Amino acid sequence: SKVRRMEPCLDVISFELLAVVMIIHTLIANTELPKHVHLHTAEELLETRYVMLDKVNLCSDSLSLGRNLLIAIKTAPVNYHQRDILRQTWLVDVIRYQIPYIFVLGFPVNRQILDELLIEDKVHDDLLIGMPVDDYFNLTLKGIFLLAWTRTYCPARWLLYVDDDILLNVEY
Repeated sequence: SKVRRMEPCLDVISFELLAVVMIIHTLIANTELPKHVHLHTAEELLETRYVMLDKVNLCSDSLSLGRNLLIAIKTAPVNYHQRDILRQTWLVDVIRYQIPYIFVLGFPVNRQILDELLIEDKVHDDLLIGMPVDDYFNLTLKGIFLLAWTRTYCPARWLLYVDDDILLNVEY
């Protein structure tokens, strides 16, 4: 896979978010944070503009059907089992109603896991992988990445952002 920069509206989002992060950084600079917590740097924020594995046409097909919802499922690279359970349960109804969905991941640091994800995506075609490293303490970056991607490729939509450990009643 080739790393690609998303276009066109992400520069505005990134600079607005960068400004907010810098303000927050200034406000809490004198506050002592736990060792495992760090303020995201400008470089980390800018990484949210890059995609490792993309789904640029995900919403275009469903727009013609009048579908105004995108379901994005936050998941970790190693959570194969959770993704498969969702594909066998409530995602069956999502597919039946032709609602677009994606699993959102950050970049795995382990090459073997990345290779397994690429194979999984060839089978299911439902993974979106961003450039920020997938880590619990980077969930903010994963969220920013998803919002930027959605704004670029699925504008004027409702976004339902859920974890991979929930059950959803699609009909309601």
